[in-house]
Amino acid sequence: MKKLILALSIFSSALFADYYNDALYAYLSNDYPKAKKYFKLACLKEKDALGCFSYANMIISNNKDKYLKKACELGLKKVCK
Repeated sequence: MKKLILALSIFSSALFADYYNDALYAYLSNDYPKAKKYFKLACLKEKDALGCFSYANMIISNNKDKYLKKACELGLKKVCK
């Protein structure tokens, strides 16, 4: 029974995984290139405001404002100008 519960929990966590959580895990594991990639995917594919905000804070370019604006549009009001 324990093995069944463990298998179901692993399956369900994989099923409901999202790019933002993958990015956060990569970031906390010091895998910054992977974190940057997944934050961008969370922003663009999943329309995740925190993904946009986090990606904007990881990049150094003129596009930073673009992602902060997108985070604002997606509901993260603390970044709105």
